[in-house]
Amino acid sequence: MNLTLQENRLKRNRTLSKTTPQKQLPFARFRFNFFHLALSSCQSQCSLLQALMDVLGATTQFFFDLTPDRLLSEIESLGLHPTGRCMPLNSLENRVIEVELSDPLPTGEKSIVVKFYRPGRWRPEAILEDHAFSQRLSTCGLDVITPVSMNQSTLFTMHDQKIYWAVYPKVRGQLVDEPTYEQLQILGLKMAQLHEI
Repeated sequence: MNLTLQENRLKRNRTLSKTTPQKQLPFARFRFNFFHLALSSCQSQCSLLQALMDVLGATTQFFFDLTPDRLLSEIESLGLHPTGRCMPLNSLENRVIEVELSDPLPTGEKSIVVKFYRPGRWRPEAILEDHAFSQRLSTCGLDVITPVSMNQSTLFTMHDQKIYWAVYPKVRGQLVDEPTYEQLQILGLKMAQLHEI
């Protein structure tokens, strides 16, 4: 009885081994091609990422070395006197930090927001153009937070590295759950003013 069972199994295995490769060949070929395509795509993306890191690595690594000590020494170089209390704020690609001052700014703020721009991402001309546009919006009556001008400039550079940064006053606001009809009218008016500039 056991011998017959083993013979049946052997027969079945021989039959499967003869028929299975032909039946599974297209699927196996598809699986191999898909795997090869995915692997080559991954290799090309990795090489592209490596090339990007080679180009930007020299400047980007300094961005991660931005410690609170270096941050505070840069702020002190402008003649400001931070208390040492600083708090990181949410930002997608830059480093944005709130810093408390012992002596308020000429405008009266005791806290500032310092924005360090990601190295290799923005040219200084583009940043200055953005600053000039926000100041133009402010002079036209729009509620825009403009960078603080110190030593006749709104853009500063870390002394030993090419990291650009700017100082903004801290402005408090509040979220509105659901704007009223009057608030929507004001928002529409502000957007129309923005398009006129």
